[in-house]
Amino acid sequence: MTARQERRSIESGAAQQPSRAFKRTAFRLASMLFILLLAACGSPRTDDTRTTIQPIQPTVEAPDTTALRPVGLTDDGKIGIGFLAPLTGSEAAVGQALLQAAQIAFLDNAGADLALLVEDTGGNPQGAAAAAQRLLDQGAGIVVGPLFSASARAAAPVLAAAGVPLLTFSNDRSIAGQGVYTLGFDPASEVDRIVEFSSRQGLLRFAAFAPDTPYGRVAVVALQQAATRGPLSVERVAYYDQTARSLNESAKAFASIGPDSIDAVLLPDGGQRLLGVAPYLPYYDIALPDVRFLGTALWADASLLREDTLKGGWFAAPDPAIWEDFNKRYTGLFGKQPPRVASLGYDAAAVATVLARDLQPQAFQQAEAFGPAALTQAQGFFGVNGIFRLREDGSVERGLAIIEVSPEGFQIIEAAPQSFQIATF
Repeated sequence: MTARQERRSIESGAAQQPSRAFKRTAFRLASMLFILLLAACGSPRTDDTRTTIQPIQPTVEAPDTTALRPVGLTDDGKIGIGFLAPLTGSEAAVGQALLQAAQIAFLDNAGADLALLVEDTGGNPQGAAAAAQRLLDQGAGIVVGPLFSASARAAAPVLAAAGVPLLTFSNDRSIAGQGVYTLGFDPASEVDRIVEFSSRQGLLRFAAFAPDTPYGRVAVVALQQAATRGPLSVERVAYYDQTARSLNESAKAFASIGPDSIDAVLLPDGGQRLLGVAPYLPYYDIALPDVRFLGTALWADASLLREDTLKGGWFAAPDPAIWEDFNKRYTGLFGKQPPRVASLGYDAAAVATVLARDLQPQAFQQAEAFGPAALTQAQGFFGVNGIFRLREDGSVERGLAIIEVSPEGFQIIEAAPQSFQIATF
């Protein structure tokens, strides 16, 4: 083998079987490259086209101060009294009158530690529910309003979940109870009062000629229930609608019972409709002196004084003198006369302010201040409509006067009681 062939043979073998030194060198180089690759992958990138990986920070939510604040106290430490009414929309004028009457009650009864929180229902149930929640968020411990029963029905569960009572201006007894109290003028209470008074005057046989409305039907049911509490009877009930033909036919059919069969007729209606109804019954011989016409607080309307057929009729209503005093005061403050329903804004706010006015916020306990025992206390409260008290079933009982429609105007023939200790109804 020549030297050149031997050299080629050695080079060829070396290429096929690397030396140990070469292997160690190659391994070191590969390890260094792997380490550098890992380092490159784990190191932050600093050029503009790359994103730096930041550590995840724990989320810290702001504390819910309403959860820490006692129910019924505002953020500034006052006892919160909420107010709900339609302050916009078609009934805004009524809502504003209710609010202004409530503000007068605050002037009369509230101290510096009470806050009146006002929210607009917009005159609809959805707005009432949302407004009720806003009042809770502000710290209301009791809420007065809203005006309509549908809105009260929507707001009630929102407030009940927080244990906050609702004093609504509605007279719909179907929503009363479970923390809801209805302060609206209740025909059932008025019928009870006039029937009780009439029976003491010897009138024992009753009839009802009523509008075919929810109000009229409630009044008739109250008459039927009142008759079960004594030696009384309901001899006939008839309903009418507003058309002249229906009125005539209904009155004629009703009067067929004859005046000798009844002592009194309940006419639970008011305003222009009562003015249209009243002349029909005398036309068919149902009138004084044989039969007395009886009414509810809807009769407390000066326009009825011009209807001679109602002269001598009796009705149960709050003492008008108290309302007249309030009317003058309201007119002096706001430059216009209030609607009659505004008195409910005063009465409801009076309940809340009287219960809270002597309390200290630092010792305030909402469940005690505005709980059922406080709201239904036996002595009741005094407002624009005289004395009144809330019953455990959520309805209202009022001390009502008996008023006669006379040629000289409305005459009180039995005064409203001054306290429930002497009330007999």
